[in-house]
Amino acid sequence: MTRYRTVMKSEIRSFTLSHLIIYFISISLSLWAYFKLLREMRIRNEIQQKLLLNETVLQKQNKEFALLNEEYKKQNAELVVAKTMAEESDKLKTSFIQNISHEIRTPMNSIIGFSELIEDPDLPIDKRHRFVDIIINSTRQLLAIVNNILTISSLDKKQEVLANDRVNVDNLLEDLLMVFKQKAINSNTKLVKTESSAPGNSEIITDRTKLNQILNNLINNAIKFTPNGIVEFGYTVTGAELEFFVKDNGIGIRKEHQSVIFERFRQADLSISKKYGGNGLGLAISKEFVEMLGGKIWVESLFGKGATFKFSLPFKRIFNEINLYF
Repeated sequence: MTRYRTVMKSEIRSFTLSHLIIYFISISLSLWAYFKLLREMRIRNEIQQKLLLNETVLQKQNKEFALLNEEYKKQNAELVVAKTMAEESDKLKTSFIQNISHEIRTPMNSIIGFSELIEDPDLPIDKRHRFVDIIINSTRQLLAIVNNILTISSLDKKQEVLANDRVNVDNLLEDLLMVFKQKAINSNTKLVKTESSAPGNSEIITDRTKLNQILNNLINNAIKFTPNGIVEFGYTVTGAELEFFVKDNGIGIRKEHQSVIFERFRQADLSISKKYGGNGLGLAISKEFVEMLGGKIWVESLFGKGATFKFSLPFKRIFNEINLYF
């Protein structure tokens, strides 16, 4: 019996130890599996965080690339426009050079040709006078071309300065009427100076030379493009401004060309320069002079019905005999 008890105790101890070993092994395996799972979860979280970070970086880079792409598209579009404008400018300059060559050669040939003709001692006096008139007109035409080219050059170099002259506008318009009277008669055009709505109130302070050249260009164009028609010019007082106008019932200007005729070397279309002449500088110079004087210039026209060119200037009125104005 005693031996049996001893054996049983031994077996119980052996069984208990085995279970303890198994238990500890199970605990160890469980802990190992738990820590392995924790490690895998930590690695997975780190990977997910890196993926999220990479995704955020990629999204940011995509936005930056999209912005750059838009910027490149915009720059490309601007380059295309600039290229088109440069090509158009080259065409206009080429056309201008061709036109100006013709405009210079024509009066030069007239001057040379008729100067040779008047050397004939047997030339009748009436023909001699007519040839002299042609030479004088050709010289004036040539001088106008040279003046336009010099003026454009001066404007480009910002060398034009404003003068503050005391100008009687009514007298200036009367002088222009006399200057263009014969030209209007030659083209069978009726030239009319419209009286101001505010007579006796026409003395202002402005640059006489520039105002005269602006009106000269506009009236000259109106007569040129209005054979057998009517040209009217004048001004009105509108508050603190003088509004000048030159109106004709000539060929008019198409709507699509009205926005470009004030650009340099531009005319309404190429056929005009061939038929009527001109170098495309007069209106460009007029526009720049008007803006220098603090005003603006525009055109109202219906094709085939005529055109009205208008420009406004500040009304710097003289109010006493001293050279003061406001």
